[in-house]
Amino acid sequence: MASHLMAADPSFVGVLALAVDSDVATRLKLDDDTRKKLLELIAKREQTALSLALEIKDLPAAVQEERLAPFVAESEKLGFALMTYEQRDELARIRVAQAGMVTLAEEDVAAALALSDEQRAQVTSLLKERATQTTRGGEIQRRITHQAFERRLAGVLTDKQKATWQAMAGLTDAPASETETPAADATAASEKPADTPAAPGDDKPTAAPADTKAP
Repeated sequence: MASHLMAADPSFVGVLALAVDSDVATRLKLDDDTRKKLLELIAKREQTALSLALEIKDLPAAVQEERLAPFVAESEKLGFALMTYEQRDELARIRVAQAGMVTLAEEDVAAALALSDEQRAQVTSLLKERATQTTRGGEIQRRITHQAFERRLAGVLTDKQKATWQAMAGLTDAPASETETPAADATAASEKPADTPAAPGDDKPTAAPADTKAP
């Protein structure tokens, strides 16, 4: 059986591998009992996945991922049952932040950002180019390439979409409503003096002065 001290494999347990990371578990405020149960679940699921992994080991990577998808989804479902809704939401934000702009290729994220067909095509093209370039050079070069493509992928988005993605990643608050009254306008409105009602008789026309004749 896989050791609880070994890093969990997201290929089999998905985002649960991130949840049990010590730093992430602290951010999620997982208590010791919940984390222990998650680790036990992960070990059990990874053990169960061994036979499936052997069956598909010679298949192309994309096909392996497709075949494993239902198993991963079931693993995550079992793990989420041990967590609160708040912990699940926070875990989702942490995952998006750590994965970065590559998440633009995920259907849920693309739909939430309302990416156009043209934007989706740009994302696909950039990710293919990135996959090729990250195979070149050493670790430092790969980091530089990664950062460069993060910027290029972000450049596909509009300002509003960038703000939405940042909110999904927990990097900033959700974008303010476009109908929100600016603070300066609200302050100016509150400081504007009320119109003073006219005193009775003020609206009467003023009589023209009588002509003064010299004696």
